[in-house]
Amino acid sequence: MSERRSTQALFLVFLMLTSVLGQAAANETQNEVEDVVNEIGVVYGDLTNFNVEAGSEYLLIEEDQPVVSATSFIKQAWIDEGRPGVNDIRYQPTMARSTCTQHVVGDTLTVPISGGSTNVYVAKTTATVAFLVQSGRTLSSTVLQNLASTWDQTIYPTMTTYFGKDYQDGRGLAPPDNDNNCQVEIVVYDIDGAYNIGGYFSPGTAPTRDVVYVDFADITLAWGKSIIAHELQHLLHNAQDPYENLWLDEGNADVAIYLCFGADGTLAGHLNGWTQQSDLSVRWWNQRNADYGAGFVFTMYLADHLGGGPAVRQLVQDSATGGLGVENLALSPVSGQSGKIGRTMGEIFANFSIAATIDSDQGIYGFSNLDLNPACGGSTFCRITPADTNSDWSTPWSSTGHTMEGWGIRSFKFTPGAASPAPLTLRVTSDVSNFDGVLVYKSTADGLWSTQDLDFTNNVATGLIQGFGNLTDEVYAIVWYASTIADCDYTSCGPSYPQGTIDIEAARITSPATMMLNGTTLGDRDGDGSADTVQVNYSILSNAFFEDLDVDAIVRDSNGTIVDTISNRVQAGGGVHVPNSVYFTANKDDQYTVRFTMKNMLGAVLDTETTSPQALTNMAPVANASVSTNLSQTYEKIQFTGDGFDAWGLSLDNNTLPYFDQPIAYAWNFGDNMTSGLRSPLRSFAQAGLYNTTLRVMDVGGTWSDVSINQINITDDSEPIPIITVNNNVVADRLEILTNQRIIFSAYQTADNVPLEFLDFEWDWGDGSSVTDGIGQYTANHEWGDVVGPNQTYILTLTVSDGVNTGQKTIEIIVNNRLPYQIFSDELTTYTYTPLLMPDVFTDDDGENLSLGWVFEGGVNLDGIDVDREDDFSSTASATLYPAPAWDTPGLKNITVT
Repeated sequence: MSERRSTQALFLVFLMLTSVLGQAAANETQNEVEDVVNEIGVVYGDLTNFNVEAGSEYLLIEEDQPVVSATSFIKQAWIDEGRPGVNDIRYQPTMARSTCTQHVVGDTLTVPISGGSTNVYVAKTTATVAFLVQSGRTLSSTVLQNLASTWDQTIYPTMTTYFGKDYQDGRGLAPPDNDNNCQVEIVVYDIDGAYNIGGYFSPGTAPTRDVVYVDFADITLAWGKSIIAHELQHLLHNAQDPYENLWLDEGNADVAIYLCFGADGTLAGHLNGWTQQSDLSVRWWNQRNADYGAGFVFTMYLADHLGGGPAVRQLVQDSATGGLGVENLALSPVSGQSGKIGRTMGEIFANFSIAATIDSDQGIYGFSNLDLNPACGGSTFCRITPADTNSDWSTPWSSTGHTMEGWGIRSFKFTPGAASPAPLTLRVTSDVSNFDGVLVYKSTADGLWSTQDLDFTNNVATGLIQGFGNLTDEVYAIVWYASTIADCDYTSCGPSYPQGTIDIEAARITSPATMMLNGTTLGDRDGDGSADTVQVNYSILSNAFFEDLDVDAIVRDSNGTIVDTISNRVQAGGGVHVPNSVYFTANKDDQYTVRFTMKNMLGAVLDTETTSPQALTNMAPVANASVSTNLSQTYEKIQFTGDGFDAWGLSLDNNTLPYFDQPIAYAWNFGDNMTSGLRSPLRSFAQAGLYNTTLRVMDVGGTWSDVSINQINITDDSEPIPIITVNNNVVADRLEILTNQRIIFSAYQTADNVPLEFLDFEWDWGDGSSVTDGIGQYTANHEWGDVVGPNQTYILTLTVSDGVNTGQKTIEIIVNNRLPYQIFSDELTTYTYTPLLMPDVFTDDDGENLSLGWVFEGGVNLDGIDVDREDDFSSTASATLYPAPAWDTPGLKNITVT
């Protein structure tokens, strides 16, 4: 039994040792992997899972088989992993440096690739690039020299001018240099053979090295250089703004190749893919051909008008992404005026939309760095293709069901055809909010383009082009959906992207609209029996399909002075009378006329009408009184606030008036035979009771309002609280004084709602003397006479009455007896054996000296008469009031008396 236990114990130890050794080996392997990753970096995303049809097709490759960039796939895999190392991507050298450790031709090293790593050797270098070729593969010296020459002379200077940054490390505009070799590594390895994947950039390697990847089979073909330029843009952009939206990043990649090598059929395919489907969003990246073209042409527009390469470089360096970065650039451009193409993304997009539609040489309404043609074909760039056009105006025209994505564009072109000149009116209706638009029309006189905003109100926008067919012969209506959801990559904003649909209608206005008065109606708003308001009814007849008309109404008094004006925009059309009314309420007694002027949307007068004079009286104003409190006590201050208004004026609604003028006079009646003409008086009531206070106000026309009433209840239920002070010091319960000391008492601090001057004060001194009292007698003085003993206490009682309530205060008055004081201190002179009668040395103001104690230094005789040398001179003290001492020896003698 013990043997079995021993065997089991050994078996358990073996398992434990095996587990520990296995875990140690696993940890060592993991640490080795992490060391490799930290040293060479990692490429996230396995290209075996990449769908070539989803890749970005490189420019300058006109082949039947596609050659695409896998960068978006690799970057999305990195994003899905949580953007590892993103905080270490930015290259931030601490100081300028004089040397760096560059690659040497022939060196070998290991580099990360999709799916793992591979060994490479350094095949060719320049000061700024190192071509690293997969071991076992060879590029001819001619190919390498050609690539290096193109890099040094075209790719590197162009790319760094537009997308580089001066890192203040002595290299000027340059790529980052996280690997400290001052060179961009171009890894050439066998990805998938010719065509298909041409190359990629990996943001996962960016913290440790500056590298792009090119397929070995593709780099030797004509498009190899385009691949390098495309992927270098991704590297440069990612180094400064790794969170940038793909529509700007991929758009700039197309810009990179165009700047280096010019235009070709592929680039035209990208750009025209969007201009022929401009309803697709500029700001949503969904890997469509049009997405590349949209980002490309938008970036080219920014570069054209905001400063070229430095402008694009500023956009790339801005950590703000998407539209916010575009706005920042427009507000602070490298060159040119702030806000030149707009201050908000909406304004910028509007001007870009115009440029992409007409490509005029008229400033911001076109491109100088691209040539957009009206028609598409071959390798030429084309303008936005109109969603619909019309030149037949025999009947009103409409086009419906035009759907577009957020930040997509629909344009519509109109020409007069064979129609005679007439105003052109348009209406656009959307199914969702946030649509915006603009009308663009060209002058036949000078060929200059003008614009007119299409402002959507309740999902409807209208416009009018005057002189269609003579002043102008070409009109574009451009509409876009400015959705609040904007910058998105794939499904980063949700499973779907916003869409909206518009309908557009247009017609010529062949006969001007007319206006007709339909009578007036008088009204009495204030109910005083006199008319103070007139309602003027009118209608508008338009035979156009529809049009917006402005109707201005002007009211004049009997002197012809304009009293008020108002404007109303009326939608009319279809040969139907459109009824309307205006309402005028007078602020003075007078006769008034109303004149109407109808204009089209460009301000041309179409018709006028005037009413006959209407006699109106001044409508009474309205008073509005308020009080600080409705319940108070007598003599307490109450704030009365006067307010009110005089409503009058011209309005489109019978229930509203535009003006509320302040009254010019106020009349208060407080119900106690007191009145006031102040706006906001402050006052009190002397007697308790219930008072109805009223306010009336007068307007500029001299009419008084009805009264505004506030009821106030005045009571008196608080007792006075007497407070006694002496020399401004409050006496709480007792006061000590001396006999015959006159004290001035004050009750000035007595608290009550009734003022002191109306209170009855009664001072009872408690010593039997007469009481001091009287109305307003809040000060009094008194003194207490001789007392028996050291002191004597009296009770002072103060009674205060306000006529209804009484308050009382008592304090103890302790009267102390005064001490005797010395009145004699002179020297006395006498003869020996001669009695000297002592004088009064002390006196007592509030009594008499009852006892004295005399001390005679050296002894004296106190007999007082017939003193001679035989008498006794040994007495040294006496208690009599007036002793007569005699001395038997001459000299200076001291006498002490107490």
